[in-house]
Amino acid sequence: MIAGKFFVLGGFDAQERILNSVLQLDIAANVCIPAPDMLSPRLACDAAVYGGRLLVAGGYNHEDGHLRCVEALDPREGKWQRAARMSVRRYDLGLAALEDALYAAGGCDEDDNCTAVVEHYEARMDCWCVTTRMPKARQYFAFLGWAG
Repeated sequence: MIAGKFFVLGGFDAQERILNSVLQLDIAANVCIPAPDMLSPRLACDAAVYGGRLLVAGGYNHEDGHLRCVEALDPREGKWQRAARMSVRRYDLGLAALEDALYAAGGCDEDDNCTAVVEHYEARMDCWCVTTRMPKARQYFAFLGWAG
């Protein structure tokens, strides 16, 4: 379900409703089909593939405000499950997998301040741990892991 596909997660629509819907894009076949909805609506989140699952972290919605919740879609089960929450509530964060680790960086915290916090996900313990801080807080940035 994940391999060879693109996913569009959340955001808001033309009526500015925050969405929990997910679309699966297969560019080669020129099709776009609905995938299972996330548990929480969210915009300004980020996602990465880690451990064979699609994870989405952070974001914002009207009910909960700034999010620290993380959800995982297991392609074998075809449904979303809650994963451990990040230590920092944030939207506009970066999420990236590198080798056997998943990292969340920066974004805008619950006080609407840019944050420099970088944390990593400990899969064996199902928890997030603060790893370091970037020299400058960042929001609206790209975050990429490159093992090359």
